[in-house]
Amino acid sequence: MSVRLSRRDFCKVGATAGGGLIVGFSVPIESSARIVAPTEPPVLNAYVQIDPDGTVILTAPCPEIGQGVRTSLPMILAEELDVDWGMVHVVQASADAAYGGMTVGGSDSVVDYWEPLRLAGATARAMLVGAAAAEWGVRTSACFAERGVVIHRPTGRSLPFGQLAGRAATRPVPTDIRLKDTSEFGIIGTAISRTDIPEIARGTAQYGLDVRVPGMLYAVVSRCPVHGGSLKRFDAIRARAVPGVRDVVVLEPAAIGGLLYGAVRSGVAVVAESTWAALQGRRVLEVDWDHGSNAEESSALIRERFAARLKDPDAMRLRDEGDTAQAIAAAPTRVEAEYELPPLAHACMEPMNFTVDARPDSCDAWGPTQNPRLLKAVIAAAVKLPSDVVRLHPTLSGGGFGRRLAFEYGVETALLSRAVNAPVQLVWTREDDVQHDYYRAPSLHALRAGLDSDGRLVGWHHRIASASLLRNIEQSPSEHPALYDVQGAADMPYQVANLLIEYAPADVGLQMGSWRSVSHSSNVFVVNSFVDEVAAMARRDPLDYQLELLGESRQIEIRLPLPGRRGRVQCDTGLLRHVLEVAAEQAGWGTPVPAGRGRGIACTYYKQTYAAHVAEVSVTKDGSVRVSRIVAAVDCGVAIDPNGIEAQVEGAAMDGVSTVFKWGITLDRGRVQQANFVDYPLLRMDEAPVIDTHIVPSNRPPSGMGEPPYPSVAPAITNAIFAATGKRIRRLPIREGDL
Repeated sequence: MSVRLSRRDFCKVGATAGGGLIVGFSVPIESSARIVAPTEPPVLNAYVQIDPDGTVILTAPCPEIGQGVRTSLPMILAEELDVDWGMVHVVQASADAAYGGMTVGGSDSVVDYWEPLRLAGATARAMLVGAAAAEWGVRTSACFAERGVVIHRPTGRSLPFGQLAGRAATRPVPTDIRLKDTSEFGIIGTAISRTDIPEIARGTAQYGLDVRVPGMLYAVVSRCPVHGGSLKRFDAIRARAVPGVRDVVVLEPAAIGGLLYGAVRSGVAVVAESTWAALQGRRVLEVDWDHGSNAEESSALIRERFAARLKDPDAMRLRDEGDTAQAIAAAPTRVEAEYELPPLAHACMEPMNFTVDARPDSCDAWGPTQNPRLLKAVIAAAVKLPSDVVRLHPTLSGGGFGRRLAFEYGVETALLSRAVNAPVQLVWTREDDVQHDYYRAPSLHALRAGLDSDGRLVGWHHRIASASLLRNIEQSPSEHPALYDVQGAADMPYQVANLLIEYAPADVGLQMGSWRSVSHSSNVFVVNSFVDEVAAMARRDPLDYQLELLGESRQIEIRLPLPGRRGRVQCDTGLLRHVLEVAAEQAGWGTPVPAGRGRGIACTYYKQTYAAHVAEVSVTKDGSVRVSRIVAAVDCGVAIDPNGIEAQVEGAAMDGVSTVFKWGITLDRGRVQQANFVDYPLLRMDEAPVIDTHIVPSNRPPSGMGEPPYPSVAPAITNAIFAATGKRIRRLPIREGDL
């Protein structure tokens, strides 16, 4: 494929100090993730650097939070450059407008950088080939690049990239760039070890908590146990007497840039010479809090509030097709169900932390983040410095799942560094992390369906009551309050003549935030579970019923009353059908299962990635349930890094099992009741099912894998529980007595 470069590509070609070659593009990237950095002027980057000694340095523009982006993105570069992977060294880009959005959220990294990185690699390749042709005095068309050398086809002569780099840097930039066809890929689609594994295995990889700066102090913060509470008074005499404690600092609440998603909360920080001293100082700190308006909030009250909202006649109509009320009323068979989903914490293995050295005229910051450019901007605002004198260095991250899209922990650190005039590392304990999170929004769902005499679905009514994520992000929400809360439900792809989907937002005394796959994590569970209920009522096989509802293979566009491109959702039902069929075939769907076992199936699509799961569960004599096996089929377009895709599918399966059996945040008197892994437990190794992953081959552009393989795991499991026990699971996690 040939691509003509335009001025908007801002191609950069130059020489290194040692006489090598640098190639980069500054392509403005409009990430589909909502939390993006403010507009900055375009700056030229350096994606590819080839040194005279043959070393090839590829820059990963997005931070690594465990999703493998420091492997998959350089693979795209290396593919088009046509370099031997063993010659490649990967470095992490610092926060800079030169690298586009840089946001890691919404499974957009590969999607956003697919074309820019291909162009950067292909441009470098073309210039190296041109340099070799000039050296030999032959036509460029007679030369080609392969595994880090340029070869003259007629004679077999060759020159390595390192020897050509300096000459290539002096050549004019080609205007016509040839990108490889997918049939020519030799790196993309192969099983390559992650670039950070050697450092992780040796213990030299730098996560946020590994950062050390000369003269660094450590801090922990005491926060109000009730969301929205404020400081009344405190006594720091005993805290200051703890050996090693340097200072006690009050943090005033502030929403920098008008964003609630990352607003600094009221708190009192203890700053010390060690984390231990800071923790001991906080333990004896005397603090009185005004618990505010959420002092009586509880899980029971939230459910009552949501139940009332489900009866609100003024709920927002997101889709209204046909005459749903009449169709259901006239149907000979009707099905009704109510589903309940709790708040969820992120519980990243590495709790929130950041390190900042805020000086009078400049600032350096280090730590794990999913949004380095925005965090850089708000740190600059917090310490009252121009953004161009703030340097933010993303580290590896022990998990993200949307939690590190928020940025309050980085801003808090910057404020503390400025207050004590020293570098500070802020550390959250596990209890801090679980009890002061930005939680997955709770929701309550009421569904009704009507079936005709042949069991066909003739009417579907789904009403959702949920906390509005957007209202938790912006002080003055500028877009539709349902923006993040209805995906996976309002855009369901099934053919139903009479369809009504409504949304009723409700307030909750907790902070809401992005959680892996956002509202898909709840809504896909509800939709797939209810489809399974309808299929059972129709006495139909669940797989056959799903395929019938999807209809023939076709491209559909669903229009929702949401702003911008979010109001137009596209789905290829043929691709969704295919992953269902692949998962079913690989799982042995339709074959007998032993007594006490059951299979369940579910599917989803998310930003042009299609996924389906079949779960197999077994029931023991004492009535307990174990997930024995999960079979997944995914179509994410071009599979850049199969190892990374498998890792995402396996991680999603583990999270899915946990949400069914283990995870749930509850409130009482405004306080989160869970605090650590003892009451918010992770899935243990001996509880893990066998996971079979099947990647559907595709030539479509890649479409992301961080979030899409998660939503259909939980409904596949609970549908399997119904198949094994005859009992429906309509609330998560499963509680004692539900089975």
